[in-house]
Amino acid sequence: MEKKICFLHVCTNNDTYINEFKPVGKKKLHNYEKLVVLNYEIGFYKDNNYLKEKDNYYICSPNYFIVDNKYNDLYIKNKSTPIEIILNKLSKDLLNVDIIICYNTIHTLNTLIAEAMRYHVPYDFQNYIIIDIKEECTNCESVRDNFFKIYNSY
Repeated sequence: MEKKICFLHVCTNNDTYINEFKPVGKKKLHNYEKLVVLNYEIGFYKDNNYLKEKDNYYICSPNYFIVDNKYNDLYIKNKSTPIEIILNKLSKDLLNVDIIICYNTIHTLNTLIAEAMRYHVPYDFQNYIIIDIKEECTNCESVRDNFFKIYNSY
């Protein structure tokens, strides 16, 4: 049976973040960045081919934070979605996923966990195989491409 893979990428409200292996706690939620963009795709690898089943790109409504100037055009040109809806959709989409692959995993997962705690959306990343791509990625597609570049080199 093929394992389902989720390639995940986030953009946050600024570039300073907590990048540590500590549990996200309610007392320190103010230290974690706010989610601006969530981009993920889900598929599986079969017969040396990646088959994409789902591709989602969400712009989060800016609740209780100031949007960094670099994202102004994004909000002007696109419709944003309330973060509670985005987190609930991600949670449902991850139900059948086995592997999560992302760039800067600690930052990505801490951001998602902090947002889930802020908006009371249940999250648990303990049941997944999590792979970190060390090469910098700018979107979900680059996460996928960098992963398969490494994977196919073995």
